[in-house]
Amino acid sequence: GLVEQSRVMADAVRRSRYVVLLIGILFLTLVVTAVCEYRYMGVFSTARTDRQLAGLFGELYTWVSIFNLVVTLLVFNRLVARIGVRNTALIQPLAYLGVFLWFLLDDSLTPALLGFFAYQGLLVTVDYNNVNFLLNALPAENKKQVRTFIEGICEPLSTATAGIFLLFFAKALGPDKLALCGLLLAIVFLALVLFLRVEY
Repeated sequence: GLVEQSRVMADAVRRSRYVVLLIGILFLTLVVTAVCEYRYMGVFSTARTDRQLAGLFGELYTWVSIFNLVVTLLVFNRLVARIGVRNTALIQPLAYLGVFLWFLLDDSLTPALLGFFAYQGLLVTVDYNNVNFLLNALPAENKKQVRTFIEGICEPLSTATAGIFLLFFAKALGPDKLALCGLLLAIVFLALVLFLRVEY
């Protein structure tokens, strides 16, 4: 029941810093991803017709699908075996950090392409798979309940939070300030992952 689920979650949060950090990281991942997607979509749609935009996305999804296939089949397991789960967790925040830094320096197609591949490539093939390892390290006595909470409540809530933020503030902030917000969020994301490395 909801009351029992809430009690288990409160107990897990109270007893484990790892649970708190993991919830924060997974929440922030989707918020930063939404800001990144909004930025690269804005760049892609500038001065392009619907047909040109469809053609661009067709090419991009073809290349990112090839990338994802290669990484999933040949790279990911070797990457985790070589550098470990804790270091693999650093890849996504560092990728977003680089994307938003580049957006601040040059609001052009290049950082938009990097943002697209950071989301549709790295997040999908590296980070999501690595999250499964991170979730396996949850305390055994309430692992199922915490995972259910994260996937059933935390993820939709983070998407809604990002959507509300973009809906009400994106146009007022403009591209540069939105890129700065993305950069600050990516820095917090990276800091949380560094703390998580200690607790893992």
